[in-house]
Amino acid sequence: MPDSASRDLQRTGVRAVVRRTYHSVIRHRVVDAAASLTFFALLTVFPAALAVVSALSVVDRQGDSLTDIIQVLGFIVRPETAQHLEGPLRQLLTLDNPWVGFSIGLVLTLWSLSGYATAFGRAMNTAYEVEEGRRIWKFRSMMLLVTLLVMVGGAIAIVILLGTPTISAAIVRQLGWAPWIDDLWNVAKWPVLAVVLVVMVAVLYYATPNVKTPQLRWVSAGAAFAIVTWALATVGFSVYVETVGSGGNRAYGWLGGAILLLVYLYISNFVLVVGGELDSEVIRMRQLLAGIEADESIRLPLRDVTRNFTLARWRDQDIAAAHRVRIAAQQRAEDEESSPTEEHLRAMSRQVRVGEPPLP
Repeated sequence: MPDSASRDLQRTGVRAVVRRTYHSVIRHRVVDAAASLTFFALLTVFPAALAVVSALSVVDRQGDSLTDIIQVLGFIVRPETAQHLEGPLRQLLTLDNPWVGFSIGLVLTLWSLSGYATAFGRAMNTAYEVEEGRRIWKFRSMMLLVTLLVMVGGAIAIVILLGTPTISAAIVRQLGWAPWIDDLWNVAKWPVLAVVLVVMVAVLYYATPNVKTPQLRWVSAGAAFAIVTWALATVGFSVYVETVGSGGNRAYGWLGGAILLLVYLYISNFVLVVGGELDSEVIRMRQLLAGIEADESIRLPLRDVTRNFTLARWRDQDIAAAHRVRIAAQQRAEDEESSPTEEHLRAMSRQVRVGEPPLP
């Protein structure tokens, strides 16, 4: 194929991917999927905060690191809102038995994140337009592994965010390490955070859907879109909070900060799901360019179909039961006069069929 024709075909494919991704976002109700993910993400915030603060109280009984925690929170919400949390956080840092709070926070975080991974898997199945075929124990086990990986990545991210220059310098001095280690940490932690974010997104895209993707891509087109868009949204959201949103925070206090956190989580989950939709359309276009008939559905093997057979059997049983009810009703109708309600229902059924547009 000539180079010019190949380039034209590639450009046509790119336009088709963008168009189909936009259509899929609407058709698959990505807005609703992002809202569901935001709910589970919000459930994770509070037990995760309990686990982090309880862990800090184990190593810092005097609460010396509280200032750094408030400083980090000030980057997420308004500094005034973060200051309102100083009292409750100080009480948590001085608990008599912080291991109890740490254990409870860890278990609740694991449960909340497991629900998040499960919801994300459903969203990715919708993106690939497949049904979840794994048995409940197999599916939950896979989501639990994904949850553990995400928790490890989240823990690393929290350590990096809480590892402010003040805390890192104190740790280096306490352990007797060379000062250059502190300088190295302050420089290297941001690339490490980026790598952790890339790995977490790649694992979510690869392991949660019930399809076997061609290969694990650490930085796929969808992952790159999600990460870059999320970073830009984070910067824009921070600017908004510092300027336009400052009046709302002064008026509503901590409630305004909670609403801003909710909106930020929703934006983050929205771009994540859109990235998954983009990945599915990129795979479809690669198959089309290879001559594979992926016009209507993406040709990828499923991880498991056991649950699909169970659902199909249930559907057949429901249809058979409905058929028996209809036959019995028809036999009764031959002997009795139909009521006005039944006549109205028959008239309505002749106008519109389930799953079909109205008849002319």
